[in-house]
Amino acid sequence: MCGIVGVVPSGVGGMDVAGFLLEALALQEYRGYDSAGIAVVDCDGGGVRRLAVSGRVAKLKEAARAGGFGGFGGGTVDAIAAGIGHTRWATHGAPTERNAHPILAGGGAAIVHNGIIENHDELRAELRGRGRRFRTQTDSEVIAHLFAEGLRAGGDSLRAMRSAAGKLRGAFAVAAIARGRGEIVCARRGSPLLVGEGEGTLFVSSDAPALGGAAKRVLHLADGDCALLRAGEKARIVSAGGRRAGRQWRQTGAARAAANLGGYRHFMKKEIAEQPQAAAAAMADFVGRTGGLRTGAFGGELLRAMRDCRSVNIVACGTSYHAAMTARYWVETLAGTPCRANVASEYRYRADPGAGGSLTVAVSQSGETADTIAAAAAAKEKGARLLAIVNESDSTLARDCGRALPMRAGMEVGVASTKAFTAQLTVLLLLALGIAKEKGTLSARVEKGIVASLRRLPELLRGSLLLEGVMRKWAGEIVSCHSGSLVIPAKAGIQTGGGGKGKAGLDSRFRGNDKVFNDGVLFIGRGGHYPLALEGALKLKEISYIHAEGCAAGELKHGTLALVDAHMPAVVLAPGGALAEKTAANAAEIAARGGRLYVLAAENCGARIAARKIARVDDGCEWISPIVFAPPLQLLAYYAAKIRGADIDKPRNLAKSVTVE
Repeated sequence: MCGIVGVVPSGVGGMDVAGFLLEALALQEYRGYDSAGIAVVDCDGGGVRRLAVSGRVAKLKEAARAGGFGGFGGGTVDAIAAGIGHTRWATHGAPTERNAHPILAGGGAAIVHNGIIENHDELRAELRGRGRRFRTQTDSEVIAHLFAEGLRAGGDSLRAMRSAAGKLRGAFAVAAIARGRGEIVCARRGSPLLVGEGEGTLFVSSDAPALGGAAKRVLHLADGDCALLRAGEKARIVSAGGRRAGRQWRQTGAARAAANLGGYRHFMKKEIAEQPQAAAAAMADFVGRTGGLRTGAFGGELLRAMRDCRSVNIVACGTSYHAAMTARYWVETLAGTPCRANVASEYRYRADPGAGGSLTVAVSQSGETADTIAAAAAAKEKGARLLAIVNESDSTLARDCGRALPMRAGMEVGVASTKAFTAQLTVLLLLALGIAKEKGTLSARVEKGIVASLRRLPELLRGSLLLEGVMRKWAGEIVSCHSGSLVIPAKAGIQTGGGGKGKAGLDSRFRGNDKVFNDGVLFIGRGGHYPLALEGALKLKEISYIHAEGCAAGELKHGTLALVDAHMPAVVLAPGGALAEKTAANAAEIAARGGRLYVLAAENCGARIAARKIARVDDGCEWISPIVFAPPLQLLAYYAAKIRGADIDKPRNLAKSVTVE
């Protein structure tokens, strides 16, 4: 979940290496923003210089300006032979300057690392026994010391890195530099890393967009690969077996402009607004202006797998899991085929005797989600046929699965997924239609109706985005609410003051009060809108830090209703169709207990819902309704976070690409 970048320039003094590293780190800061740093090897004297901060890349840039680091900010371009940089999402050790990467080791070596080293305690003890001194709390520091030891023993960077990697257990992507060497050496196992070339300059990075237009072509390292990037030479790739490996290069048109805010204050708001275009791009190959579903776009091999599968098994995490849950309703109803939605981190450790006859669909926005990659591998071992649904067709997950349906949502920078979610839903609905058609369970009438609704989807999404003003108002009211009031009787003997030794004291905010308030919001839905209730709650939690719970509407009476009182806001999702009356009855249960109802209802929802706050949306038909309902919930979370002054694009403790378990 950290970001790595490195560069070996083609000539001395011809490139502002420090400036390039800082700008590249800013482009992949969504991977981690607890701390950041760069390290470079000077041509003059060959020493290693490091600059790191606790905090964001902007703070690192300020430190570079103040310290005259390289040519950043208009200073003189230093003669730098190689440089590496890192943005961190802390796992082992607090997000301090000391724990920030790059991490130095005796002998003039520096490394940057993404992943988790599972045997770091054991290695740390061995290294200390050999006299190595540690200055950080990170698991990564053992790599730096192992690499430094290898350099002293053999002198060859590639051999030293291979030796170090061979001692590590866990997942890692690592890049290293050393004093007196105009080169970068890197390795990967279970965590993404790519190499780039451009105008004689060599690059290494966690992802291609960070390199912008500087790299003309890139290659993804395979598991177990090590690579040596040396000035004036082609990248040398060595496989896990120690042999020279040929990996496929691909041209890249990735541009730094892809990460431009385009006049918006936050990437999340920009990406919410881009959903009509994203949905249109996701279905372009499958839905034309006339006719039914274009099944040929799936390809013959995938069509056979869709036709022959006895079940569909979907593995995903977070927002992608909510999309998978929605797809379960579609696959089972349209295709009459058993379908399971699985949390990938649980599935990878679960026996699944039915996997052998399944089509296992791995859903991930980045295609680099560690748990989803491992879950797909586990299903493959059991004999499943694999399919990836990803936004990046050259990602690890897409390559591992062998078949991929691209979402084509475009680059998503905001940590809280928005347009990628609706693109996932769109592709999953197309897949459900394709399976049903291949199995002969899809009537021409139903196919025609759903495809006609899909043609209207961009227009319907634009309509749902018009609820922005209403969602802003709702957000203000919800933020001002306090839910779950708990009266503390005096006879209970609970201290409401600070509480001395041995006393059960409450937080000082509640001194003198007779109530404890816990912020919270309830989201409820039925059928395909139950997963959307979970997603609405997740969005609110992610970026506003307000606790929220998504609930199947029919489950209210089985426990959740205990939370409802006059301080509890409840967002009710009320589409039309057979379940409208039942949803209205559940809303009435909340209203009867004084809960504050906020109802997002379809225009064709015939059920009468007794609520003062009702927003109507044209959701097309029941099949695409969950997609159309999504943007207003995203806007509700966005404005709640904005009102609370939260960091919307970079919420605390989270990162975009979850590349560790």
